[in-house]
Amino acid sequence: MVTSDSILRALNHFGVTLELLRVSDAMVKAREFRADEELFDLLDDLRDTYAVLIVDSERRISGIVTSYDTTEYFRRYAEDIMLVEDIENTIKDYILAAFTNEVSEIDQMALNQSIEEIIPSNKELKGKFKQAIGVYLKDNISSQTINNESIENIFNDYFQPKKQEKTFDKLTLFEYTELFLHNSRWTKYSSIFSLPPKAIRNLLNPVRQTRNDLAHFRGEISSQQREQLRFCKDWLSRHQSAVSDHFKIGANEVTQENDVECELLTAQKTSTISEISPADETVSLNRSRYTALAIWLQNQTVGQNKLQLTFQQVEEIIRDELPVSARRHRSWWANDSVNHPQSQQWLNVGWRVASINMNEERVLFARIEEQEKAYINFFSTLLAELGNLSDFPVNELSQDGRHLATVAGVPIKGSQSANLTFTFTPDRKFRVELYIDKGTSKHNKHIFDALYLRKDEIEKSLEESLTWERMNTRNTSRIALYRNGAITDTKQELQELQDWAITIMLKFQKVMEQNVSEIVLKLLN
Repeated sequence: MVTSDSILRALNHFGVTLELLRVSDAMVKAREFRADEELFDLLDDLRDTYAVLIVDSERRISGIVTSYDTTEYFRRYAEDIMLVEDIENTIKDYILAAFTNEVSEIDQMALNQSIEEIIPSNKELKGKFKQAIGVYLKDNISSQTINNESIENIFNDYFQPKKQEKTFDKLTLFEYTELFLHNSRWTKYSSIFSLPPKAIRNLLNPVRQTRNDLAHFRGEISSQQREQLRFCKDWLSRHQSAVSDHFKIGANEVTQENDVECELLTAQKTSTISEISPADETVSLNRSRYTALAIWLQNQTVGQNKLQLTFQQVEEIIRDELPVSARRHRSWWANDSVNHPQSQQWLNVGWRVASINMNEERVLFARIEEQEKAYINFFSTLLAELGNLSDFPVNELSQDGRHLATVAGVPIKGSQSANLTFTFTPDRKFRVELYIDKGTSKHNKHIFDALYLRKDEIEKSLEESLTWERMNTRNTSRIALYRNGAITDTKQELQELQDWAITIMLKFQKVMEQNVSEIVLKLLN
């Protein structure tokens, strides 16, 4: 086989012009595969060569598969999966809309009861079992009656009990469909969707089958199946505005838009000594571009639990364009903590996408209440244990459910020039830090620079290497020690994180108190 790559290699190695080469000089050996072999079997070969040959039983060439062919195959596969995810996520949005109150809070109890209704149980099977036993006794032992307690015990011994309760996010596409089209709720949707539930089920059932084919790699789906996915996705998305209006999703957040625009301009300017402004997180070149969105969400004031943004405003925050898929696919905005780098950013800082309107290009973010409680529990325990072991006064927690806690001011006596803090960062790190924020950039940088001159001495005293963040474009500076950790870690991991934080802070405070006090004293003199 001769390829463009093999010709270039021949020209390079022989050092001649093209007209001097023969076909045999640029030939390369190509692996042969049969048409009925699995596609995955030839991927390793395509990693090292441009193409492979498809042959029949007599080794006659029936086709050629190139690296482009496989790339295009998996591109179509990924797009098909995204279409299925778009459909599933849109159905989930519509279901949750029916359980959302006027302040965009989900009635979890009602939702769980509705899920219970559509999960299959053994109740009907138990009735048939009793009937069968009754028939048997009538035909064989007519004098004996049915003992219901005995029947109950036998049934439970030989038949599996009802499956364990499922959470909403763990349901299957079939179960989402049943939940969406259930008779007890359809009256809430009937004014929005003109078609009856049976027609919508006719549309969604083949989608479910296609989804199963894709999930189990049962070959490439047909063009008819792909067209059906696109039709279903488009049909569902056309009702987004009507569903939002009917259930008043985000209605109370509309007035936030002007405030959001104002905050976009001022978020980088606000900072106080009493607590760190999350806007002072640095976004390095190797961080995700969506880190800026996570930092901006973290910077929202306590009590601001929901924010509605346009896609354009999101782009202003990240200072970059959203990818094309963010405007095409509802699944791009899914709250996926594993596969989506963008959603990992907002989930890591305690926010989720509560609703999305693809047609109007609007997204509603809401705080995750469970994470707020987790922050309060974590820092309450941490500060209490630190206070029991320290010989310096430790601040009380503000109980606002934020991702950080101010431990103490430095120096302890006189005018304080910095704060000691514990902070969870957007990229799943935890840090112990000295945050220098006197309010005057010149003064802050002078203290940082004076401390940096003592870098070797300070790190030797701590027996730790520190991160020195001067942050030249901002008024503030930071000296910190980082460790992997997030509030969503396991109980054991959080306990280990607290133990580490206490050990480090006890040493860190002592060293920083001494050095900052000396530097401040020199400034005063």
